[in-house]
Amino acid sequence: MFDPGHILVDLCERRCERLTVTVCNTRTARVANELVKPESRQNARRLIGLVYGLCPLAHLNAFDAARGAAKGISVAELREGTLAFGESALMLEALTENLRVMTLEVQTLLPAGPRITDDITNAKRFGSLRGKVQTLVHVASAMDPLAASDDGHAWTQAAEVVDQVLPGLTDAFRDMLFGMTPEAWLETATASPEAMLDWAKAHSDRLPAAAWLVHVAERGPRWGAVDCERLPAAPVIMDELGSRMLSESGFALAPRLQHRPRLTGAFARMEHAAIFRPFSRRGPDALTLTAARLFECTLALRLLEGGAQSRMRRFAGLEAAGTPLVASALTSEGAVGTAESARGLLAHALTLDADGLPAALAITSPTEWQFAPEGAAARVAAEIVRRLCGEGPKCERCRQALEQTLKEALFGLDACVPVVFQHRANGGQPHA
Repeated sequence: MFDPGHILVDLCERRCERLTVTVCNTRTARVANELVKPESRQNARRLIGLVYGLCPLAHLNAFDAARGAAKGISVAELREGTLAFGESALMLEALTENLRVMTLEVQTLLPAGPRITDDITNAKRFGSLRGKVQTLVHVASAMDPLAASDDGHAWTQAAEVVDQVLPGLTDAFRDMLFGMTPEAWLETATASPEAMLDWAKAHSDRLPAAAWLVHVAERGPRWGAVDCERLPAAPVIMDELGSRMLSESGFALAPRLQHRPRLTGAFARMEHAAIFRPFSRRGPDALTLTAARLFECTLALRLLEGGAQSRMRRFAGLEAAGTPLVASALTSEGAVGTAESARGLLAHALTLDADGLPAALAITSPTEWQFAPEGAAARVAAEIVRRLCGEGPKCERCRQALEQTLKEALFGLDACVPVVFQHRANGGQPHA
């Protein structure tokens, strides 16, 4: 098994009781390197579906888009040949992951007290949905969209699997996340941050996402604010991204655009959407990062309605508008493919060998953007410490409270690996 790494939050108490914080991403390029070993290249697609537990469909979409670009095949051509199965499966995966984060994971961050939902019931229901999405992973891993042998009938059957998953997912969002239909939620909660908080307060006794919004609002105005520019839509950055991922050592794991760290994810994608404007004016913080994910879920459910042909037209419309779910480009260094996952932009950059198999591969995930040096997470953590006047924790209870506060502040950036804390005194060795 591959070690997925973790996010290390280093808390160092200097002399005079001044506290500093450093956020470090310990993830490595091992997976990408393993996939292009001569003995692995032939089975790279299948291995991607096995290695990545949370977002295998996002990785497969980005990988296939990059391979297609290297072979002169556009995303639009892949979409046409597969009835948009890849993009449809990608959205279902993102919706399922958002549901998990906003119902099960967020519950662990809420203040101690009575559980507001039945964890076992929700976990069972989510497990059933996750199993159906896993079926899509199996289909996607087995059917290569670049292979001429995969006929239209097979892709029609694959599209039907999407149609089978969607109703149960829509019902789960109604019951577990919104407390009403997604359409009703859009009409009720989205006029302003105040309207969303009214919805949250009315449902905070039984819906984890609502309770979370109430909790962060009580932390104070603009709590968990992210002082970081957003990452533009994929078409704007493809040339720079693809070239630097393949040519610059270390870039894939610590990316910067135009020499600046960037924020990716739902808020970055929604920032300029008219429907989200009352929230984007406030800027990214703990409340608006969550609000953006909720907005995106409702819009994604709409995009998936109506069968394969309807989805194809909508995905093509997103591409034409410059905000594609999947994109690709051929650069001076190789080919790059991107996929918009639940957490943000995922990119694969590669070159192919004489047999059309990946010879070099670099992967940049949303976690690399959010937790880059001096990036969004580092700035959020520094602001939390600054609000504490830079004072270190005085006792074990204080230390636990500080860790909890930082976990909550970093939640909106949604690392796909554990967040681990270490405490040091005067720059010395870490202590428990």
